[in-house]
Order: sequence, then C-alpha cells, then structure tokens
Amino acid sequence: MLEKFFLLFLCIISAFLFFITFNFEVFEMDKYSLGPAFFPRVVCILLFVVALILLIFLIKNKNYLKNKYKNQNFKYSIITIIFFIIYVFLIEKLGYLTSTIIFMISIIFLLKSKSFLINIIFSVVFSSIIYLLFSKGFNVSLPNGIFI
Repeated sequence: MLEKFFLLFLCIISAFLFFITFNFEVFEMDKYSLGPAFFPRVVCILLFVVALILLIFLIKNKNYLKNKYKNQNFKYSIITIIFFIIYVFLIEKLGYLTSTIIFMISIIFLLKSKSFLINIIFSVVFSSIIYLLFSKGFNVSLPNGIFI
C-alpha cells in the first residue's frame, strides 16, 4: 500500500515540477536553443512515465512486490542515502567533478563490482563527460573545487 502512495506522490511531484519549469527565465539569445528548462523537463517526464508504469503494474499485480522483495535487505539503500547526503555536502567544498568521482566510486564499490581499475576509469570518464556536457554544451556553471 505504501508503494502505491509513494508512486502516486512521485507522479504528482514530477507533474508539479514540470509546470514550474515554464517559469524559468529565458533570455532573448536562448529562445532558439534548448534553454535552462530542457533538462529538468526531460527528467520530470521520465520520472512521471516510470512512476506511472510502476503504479499500473503494481495495481494489476498486487502480490508481486510482496513475493519478490519479502526478504530483501535494505542496508544498501540506507548506505546509498548516507553517501548521497555526504555528496551533497562535499559538492560545495570539493567541487562537482571531484565529489562526483568520489561518490561514483563509493556507490560502485558498494554494489560489489570486481574490477578496481575499471571502476575508477568509468567514474572519472563519466563524471568528466557530464561536466563538459553541462559546462561547455549547456553553459551551466557547476561548482568549482580543488582540481577545476
């Protein structure tokens, strides 16, 4: 029952946030580009669609979650939330790139990935691509830190 309320809450929040993006300030030079509301709108639409699909699936298959997740350990969820809270505090101190690399490495090791070198390479490359995409491609300033 709690899952249904949570998914309904996600649908409502994503719809609300989607409509808030129409209040974003758009400068004259941004009228023909993607603009600052593009990415938040995409995220809101994806969140709404996924939450709605899960809600419909949950309503049709009432016993699915009870059987599938009955004995699941939620320790990893709590640790991930703690890592994310630490990440939010570190992003201002260390900057986006450094704190995101540390966060990604931590989460990958929490998920018990085997290869140490591949984990670090993936974290550095993925974080750098996202940094370049937003800072250079979308002209969004991300928090600067130790190395950038």
